[in-house]
Amino acid sequence: MSQKRLLDLPIGIQTFEELRKNNFLYVDKTKDVYEFARIKTPCFLARPRRFGKSILCTTFKALFEGKKHLFEGTWIANSDWQWQEHPIIHIDINTLVFESPTELRCALQDMLHTMAKQHHVVLPQKAPGAMLQMLVKELAIPGKAQPVVLIDEYDKPIVNNLSKPRLLKAYREMLYNFYTPLKSLDTAMRFLFITGVSQVGRLSVFSALNHLNILSNAPKAATLCGYTQTDLEYNFAEYLDCAAKKLTFTKEHLLAEIKHWYNGYCFTIPEDAPDKVYNPFSVLNFFENLQFKNYWFESGTSTFAIEFFKKHKFSLTDFTGVHASGSQLNSLNPEKLSLTTVLYQTGYLTIKSFTDRQFILGFPNQEVAESCSAGLLDLFEENASTPLLTYAQQLRNLFVSNKVTESDLEIILKKICAHIPSVVAPTKERGYQLAFYLVLQLVGLNVTVEEPTAIGRIDAVIITENTIFVLELKIRGSATKALEQIEEKRYDEKYRDLGKQIIRIGAVFDIKKRTITACKIL
Repeated sequence: MSQKRLLDLPIGIQTFEELRKNNFLYVDKTKDVYEFARIKTPCFLARPRRFGKSILCTTFKALFEGKKHLFEGTWIANSDWQWQEHPIIHIDINTLVFESPTELRCALQDMLHTMAKQHHVVLPQKAPGAMLQMLVKELAIPGKAQPVVLIDEYDKPIVNNLSKPRLLKAYREMLYNFYTPLKSLDTAMRFLFITGVSQVGRLSVFSALNHLNILSNAPKAATLCGYTQTDLEYNFAEYLDCAAKKLTFTKEHLLAEIKHWYNGYCFTIPEDAPDKVYNPFSVLNFFENLQFKNYWFESGTSTFAIEFFKKHKFSLTDFTGVHASGSQLNSLNPEKLSLTTVLYQTGYLTIKSFTDRQFILGFPNQEVAESCSAGLLDLFEENASTPLLTYAQQLRNLFVSNKVTESDLEIILKKICAHIPSVVAPTKERGYQLAFYLVLQLVGLNVTVEEPTAIGRIDAVIITENTIFVLELKIRGSATKALEQIEEKRYDEKYRDLGKQIIRIGAVFDIKKRTITACKIL
């Protein structure tokens, strides 16, 4: 009996039409698409790169083109959608090739000329904003279907040049003039949908379109991009079976590993979110390669955040338990960059909880934690094959084998401390915590820091298959005092019902000597 052929995975596919015509696997988002398309309100959605924004934009495009045949088998095919054909103006900044504002201006003019020709409209050679305005007005014919405007990755020229002040200023001025006409065109458009990585401050797309429906943190758009757990288990059922067989995992173990590596993104208040989502790019690549590895960062995306660290001091609080307001998450001020904003909008951090009108951020999953750890550890030494990686593996082996001794732990931690640069503020306890956290994340250990309890915060918790290690790291006092704090504050209480051995570790740093002076295990 021949094995059923699996649908091809849409890796590298950028348009909904190409995906559907060639019978690639499609995770049906048309119910959500319908909810936004049926109203006229212009919408904006910010998501990290490699999160499916282009497929989403081209789904709207096919929908408003009335191409019902492309939606066969999807939710919307059986809905009350009218399938009226609208003229489409699809501006995908990501497809344009340019290295200067002048080249971008020419690329936009060429794109608008091409679209105008498709609609049998002749445009004069003017500024791109004026050409866009003229094209919309020409297509807004009374008594006929109004035009739909889709703008994908609207902020690419800004985000890609945040470290280049002169270029940045020129791009902002050019894009300001390009997007300004959108406000006066509101009544002429049936629908406007804009995507990007960030809500860039002082760009007219937001100041002029003050009625723009910002979906970035809206609960109703929480799963518009990305795969939910239900999406994964339903759409990839056969892939899951194949992966479990190839990797010799049980189905439950496989699902847990995929979740640990690629799930965890949340873009709204968690209590309002129907589900956390997976990075679709990483999920597709996992099923293609059947290896748990870092696909997202290796694709070359979001490297600006790592470059940002080279010019700024950072500490553990920049990565774990980060507090941020809604405006910090959504609005990017290129002239006064916030590390928190950069980390969130590039996908390194996601929303973990919401309290006291503040979002609490952290790494979404193992893949991103490893991405960030690898990038930061590369800053520790110029040579990427640093001994730090060797020490990290030695440290991992201690915990995984459950053979942690006080002397071995102290020796390895001293070696790690010797490689901590000043950029991580080594004169503070959190600088050492950060290095410790990064090396453990890099070698794949399940580690959390600043773990909250009823009466305090645990410095670090490491969970292996059979053991839970509770660590208290001090810059003064003694290792014995650190262990006493674990006992007094009952840090291990929340783990006692998990059926695993609990080991308590106390360690002390000497700030002047910049090294570990004592370790004690109980």
